[in-house]
Amino acid sequence: MDKSSLFSALSLVSVFIYLFIGAYTFRLNTKSMVNRVFLLLCSSYAVWSFAYSFAYISDDKYIFSFWNKIAAVGWCSFSALTLYLVLLITENQIVKKRFVKILIFLPAVIFFYMAVFLFGVDIKTSILISNIFYIGNFSYNFLYLLLSITVLLIWGLKSKSVRLKKQSKLLVASSIIPFVLNLLTQTILPFLGASDFPLMGQLYSVIMILGTYRVISKYKFLRLPEQFLFEEVVKEIMDMVILLNDHGKIIKVSKHTLNILKFEEHELLKQDVGFIIDDNYKEEFSLCKMIGNNANYKDINILTKQGEKIPVDISCKPICDELYDLLGVIIVIQDISLMHDLRRKNEELQAYIQRVTEAQAELRFQYNQNVKSEKKLSISEEKFRTMFEQAPLGITLCDSLTGRFYEMNSKFAEIVGRATEEITNIDWMSISHPDDIQENIKRKSIFKDSILKGFNMNKRYIKPNGSVVWANITVANLRLEYQGNPSEICMIEDITEQKINEDALKASEYTFRKLFEGSSDAILIMEAHRVIDCNPAAIELLGYGSKNRIVGKTSWELSPENQPDGILSLEKALNINLKAIEKGKYRFEWWHKKENGLEFPVEIMLTSILVKGKQVLHALLRDVSERKLLEQKLEYLSYNDVLTGLYNRRFFEEELKRLNVQRNLPLTLVMADVNGLKLINDSFGHAIGDELLKKVGDVIVGGCRSDDIIARLGGDEFVILLPNTDAFETEQIVKRIKANALNEKVGSIEISISFGWESKLHEEQDIHEIFKKAEDHMYKKKLFESPSMRGKTINAIINTLHEKNKREEQHSHRVSALCKSIGKALGLSAGEIEELKTVGLLHDIGKIAVEETTLNKQGELTEDEWQEIKRHPEIGYRILNTVNDMAEIAEYILCHHERWDGFGYPKGLKGGDIPIQARIIAIADAYDAMTSERSYRSAMPEKIAIEELQKNSGIQFDPKIVRVFIETVLK
Repeated sequence: MDKSSLFSALSLVSVFIYLFIGAYTFRLNTKSMVNRVFLLLCSSYAVWSFAYSFAYISDDKYIFSFWNKIAAVGWCSFSALTLYLVLLITENQIVKKRFVKILIFLPAVIFFYMAVFLFGVDIKTSILISNIFYIGNFSYNFLYLLLSITVLLIWGLKSKSVRLKKQSKLLVASSIIPFVLNLLTQTILPFLGASDFPLMGQLYSVIMILGTYRVISKYKFLRLPEQFLFEEVVKEIMDMVILLNDHGKIIKVSKHTLNILKFEEHELLKQDVGFIIDDNYKEEFSLCKMIGNNANYKDINILTKQGEKIPVDISCKPICDELYDLLGVIIVIQDISLMHDLRRKNEELQAYIQRVTEAQAELRFQYNQNVKSEKKLSISEEKFRTMFEQAPLGITLCDSLTGRFYEMNSKFAEIVGRATEEITNIDWMSISHPDDIQENIKRKSIFKDSILKGFNMNKRYIKPNGSVVWANITVANLRLEYQGNPSEICMIEDITEQKINEDALKASEYTFRKLFEGSSDAILIMEAHRVIDCNPAAIELLGYGSKNRIVGKTSWELSPENQPDGILSLEKALNINLKAIEKGKYRFEWWHKKENGLEFPVEIMLTSILVKGKQVLHALLRDVSERKLLEQKLEYLSYNDVLTGLYNRRFFEEELKRLNVQRNLPLTLVMADVNGLKLINDSFGHAIGDELLKKVGDVIVGGCRSDDIIARLGGDEFVILLPNTDAFETEQIVKRIKANALNEKVGSIEISISFGWESKLHEEQDIHEIFKKAEDHMYKKKLFESPSMRGKTINAIINTLHEKNKREEQHSHRVSALCKSIGKALGLSAGEIEELKTVGLLHDIGKIAVEETTLNKQGELTEDEWQEIKRHPEIGYRILNTVNDMAEIAEYILCHHERWDGFGYPKGLKGGDIPIQARIIAIADAYDAMTSERSYRSAMPEKIAIEELQKNSGIQFDPKIVRVFIETVLK
């Protein structure tokens, strides 16, 4: 087996080692971030080894390059993952910062990108990039691994735990070996000239992973000790539980503890346990005393967050690993407040029983001493028996040692569901629920061994039919004996219905709380107008950082001072709350205010409910900001023109109906039409046409009064509605508008508007007839004003084109002169020659629609740019065809790029079908283009240009005109 095959086999074996140890460690504690990152590290090594197992035996450079890039997943990421894992293991607080995580993994991402996209068989990589990659990658791996080893070493040295020191030593040792081997074989020896070492980092790293496995198996590294399954253990414990680390600091607190002490968890973490102990007892709670055997504290006081004292019993239990190293201390705190109350009540009960017992003994004594007292004694015993039997509680007397019943009242028999004869001489365990017996025994044991004279608990009894009855029992000692044994009195109260109700209430409260907290809708609970609870969605909606900032506030304190209708939020909220209480439910819209002052609309469903006899309001809030904006936008669009912002036809028609009444007469309608809009759209594009329409809208608004109605009916038509305005006033308004128009331009385009108007003077006149007459007047004006505007627009087009490209202006004049000369040489009439001059001057007017960058581009045009240039004859045709006396010139310009052989554009005309004027322009245009400087080439010599014309004679150009041009015009 050659070396390549050997390394390939070793790499493949290492894949299984990495995957086995990674999976094994992950299963030890799937919830631990450390175990997850360790699995990820093992996976990256596995990918690296797997890819190299193929790369080692690859003969083809492309296959090797492919596997090397797959391996980059591992060799680019393992150093960053190692450092991140070490920081997690050593509980370094810096790793919790997000930017630190980004900084740790950023080099891995950069080098992975470079390895995949900047290096390869067919990729030419500069020496600079190669040097940056190799030096940078070496520095990144070297520094990250060195830093990881250093952090582990310091962690072990600083730790006071023998177990952690041993873990640290083995981890550092197993990490240094591959680090040194890799540095030696890949850097130092190649630098000294020994280069026969393949890349084996993934094989060396097996040593570190095996060392980690040894630490896991021997020293329980990365395991979650069973003693620390804190939440799983304490969730069923009703006592308070606190977990300390090996330094005596609080690291875990049960929810029950937080509920009783009213602390937030973060307020207790990292504190000494003495933080919650009354000052009189703090000295007893040193770590040394707590880890002693049977470190128990009886009847001491702990403090709530508000400083209230709670009497408790405390038990401390040290937690050690298999090597007897201290892991921490678990503290169980039992609230004995109830026991104190019970002790007091029990003492009172004991005194009562003592008095009764003494009275009974006195009666018996009197009976023995004096027979005459027998009747009185009989009456007293009868009274006692009556009290015993008629008591509302079940009462029984039993043997303290055996637990057997020997006397009970009928209420006791009724509660446990058995006849008195059946119960006599059986013990209490025979009728108790199996799950409650141990607790009962435990309480009896505590009661027996302590100074307490009784105890109280809730327990279950089993009836003969198998049903269960819940009872609250109180047990106390008696100074009486039964068959030589001490006696107890037990009083029970049936609380089955109460327990059922409590369980149902807890289930209901749990369900409500889950729905409440998980609801995506914001919910506020209010009592006496103030918020008493809110869910996370409400905190987010109202923009407050926490629930504490909302609870206690009134709804108007969470709102602006006034609602949009001007009513005070306070006044309106009180009225709404009353309506909700009266009707049970009330839906309305409201404006709230976030903590940062931002106001926003909500829809609220307010429901009145009774909770424990108190009137509570349940408010369901939904943000309707987007709906409000959409409604406003739709309302605006339904009455306004999108382009100009003026009113639209719909609004105009509604206003016309509203204003068409006697009090608004005379009512004048003014029609306005923009002259030359189509020509401008064809020449300059629709964007310029839109700008012109917006400018016209501004001009009309500027000339009208503030309460005049101005609307755009569509296209180039506008209308002005003037109530209480006669023809004279209307004429003054139109003059103002026209004067404003003279001062405005869109680029080089002047604004021209034709107006026509008509006034309704009498109520019986039809407003639609008035509208039609105003429109007729406007069209008559347009007949005279529009041609003049078209002429001005064409001049503006020519000027704009020449401003875009000065060479076009010079080219147009030279082509015009050449056309004139060719016309003379062909013997055309003076009128035809003048027409040719004009055609030559205007032949490229369609280039006004071509982008300036395309006209002035240096170098070859793209296909799209060439197609854009080829459109200019058609655009020129459309521009000039709008002018009545230029229809023929427009036709010549349309055809001036047709070819003699029929392969020209845009119509593909051939030979004599092409107007002679267009054929002349084609030759003059081509000759001037060849002999003039262009942005993309130098001017041709005249001789070469003539040769080009001759070569294309009869193909592109009319042969007769070419011959006349060369022999006559150019001589």
